[in-house]
Amino acid sequence: MNKLIEQNYISLNFEDVNEENEEGHIACRIFRYNSVIIWRNIGFGELHISIWWKYNHNNHPQANLKGNQKENFNLSQPLANRNQYRKFVGVTASCWLERKRGKYIQGTNRESIFDTYMDTLD
Repeated sequence: MNKLIEQNYISLNFEDVNEENEEGHIACRIFRYNSVIIWRNIGFGELHISIWWKYNHNNHPQANLKGNQKENFNLSQPLANRNQYRKFVGVTASCWLERKRGKYIQGTNRESIFDTYMDTLD
């Protein structure tokens, strides 16, 4: 989220929100690894944010396909079958960011981070 805020892709201030323009993805480096951050507005000042860390697009089995089969960075996890993930991504995680009633990640305990994957065989 820090990258999105620093680069002015999103704002934590609900008053600054233009809900129609709040979606996209960026490729960036996080902790020295290529990563993808995906965000989309889910209404009421909330954002759904997903991070794919240690991501290698060249190794993604659906990187160069056509149509709906091609990776389009619209979902919280890659389009490929989960058993293919370790070939191209190290970690995926998602959360909901509240901005209207406060500035916090929604949920408690393990419910606040979801759609998780972690390659443990590195």
